[in-house]
Amino acid sequence: MRNSIAVQLYFNHIERFNDHNINFLVFGRKVKDSFITLDQIDIPASIKNRFTLLMLKH
Repeated sequence: MRNSIAVQLYFNHIERFNDHNINFLVFGRKVKDSFITLDQIDIPASIKNRFTLLMLKH
């Protein structure tokens, strides 16, 4: 039960991004020998549209 309460609190906090109309610019990142982008990480569906990937070319 304790875990389900923690999960519910997590999602309640996540919903604040929607409540306050918060958006994020996300840059790819090199982790060890791989380049990780937005489509490779888990983001809750309820806020996924708040993230925009920004790719910079050298």
